[in-house]
Amino acid sequence: MEDLIFSLVMFVIIYLFYVIFVINKKSKLEKMKNNAGVVYLVNKYKLDLRKINMKVLAHMIALTNSFILSVTLFILSFVDNYMLKILLCFVIIIPFQYVMYMIIGKMYKKEKRSKK
Repeated sequence: MEDLIFSLVMFVIIYLFYVIFVINKKSKLEKMKNNAGVVYLVNKYKLDLRKINMKVLAHMIALTNSFILSVTLFILSFVDNYMLKILLCFVIIIPFQYVMYMIIGKMYKKEKRSKK
């Protein structure tokens, strides 16, 4: 139970950090277009950034990244060996990030089709 609470607190802290230092600053929000996650979504799902509200996309990415990191921390809290933690971290984060960004891309693609 302690680990779950710790993960939830980390989720909130990471998300708030992202909101305060990236989303609320206009210059950082503009740089968000060059973010690896945004570039991946644009290339893979052919999204048009001119038609997408960048602030909403930034919030979705912040929530997704916070969720990925907090779930990874929760899972790693059950492992004691540090070498195994490092290995598991890569095994968990890469596919999980791919799946979560695929969900975001499909949501935006579906939204794009419904507007036509």
